[in-house]
Amino acid sequence: MEVLSKTNKGCRLKFSRKGQRDHIEEFNEEQARRAGLLSKDNWMKHPTNMYLWRCVKNGLQVFDARLSLGLNTVEEMQDEGLVDIIQPPSKEEEKPPEPEEEKKDQVTFTKSKEQPAAEAEPVQEEKPPDPSVTPQETEASRIIKENEGAIKKLVVEDIKEYLKAGGVDAKLFKKWLGEELQPSKPDREFVGLKFNNWSFTEGKLDDLKLIKENMEWAVEKFLESEIFKAEAQKEEPEEEKKVDPL
Repeated sequence: MEVLSKTNKGCRLKFSRKGQRDHIEEFNEEQARRAGLLSKDNWMKHPTNMYLWRCVKNGLQVFDARLSLGLNTVEEMQDEGLVDIIQPPSKEEEKPPEPEEEKKDQVTFTKSKEQPAAEAEPVQEEKPPDPSVTPQETEASRIIKENEGAIKKLVVEDIKEYLKAGGVDAKLFKKWLGEELQPSKPDREFVGLKFNNWSFTEGKLDDLKLIKENMEWAVEKFLESEIFKAEAQKEEPEEEKKVDPL
């Protein structure tokens, strides 16, 4: 990636790779204004960096979407209100709690003879952490779980954009997923019923990611399905009847 220009008014990048056509990506002030970003706190404080990261994200989606895994940057998610900006703890929070003053009157309790001593509860030993899971993987899993709804929304939008670009009926595609593909794979849940209609948002995130990563295969199978063929036959215009001139 080569930075062609980077200012507080916009950014221009060049993406290149051996054996692949170069791609020029630009994100300027006018685009940011149309997207309603200029009034955001981060855009007013750090405009140059915000232009750069938005340009990087957009460029990767065009040049090679696999590099970004179909996910948004933290800056974009903050712009959309999908995650909160993490604030450092205040000094008051860092202060250790002050020890309570010792009570002057010490009160002691003795056990009566009639009351048997309570049995001590067994101490449960803490399980040692799994050495195969690194702290980075644990933190990444936590972040993904906390933002699962936002990530699912992005994945669904990418699937819909792919279908729209290929002229594929999204409603019919979801019906095929729910009524033909899903029953053949009982461990998968690509879509779910919502108000008696198949919906991507009712599917599982991991299964939606799988569909997104294999959209070319999925669309090909959809076009070969009975659901698509039946719908295509309905839309075919009836042949005009030839009139016998005699």
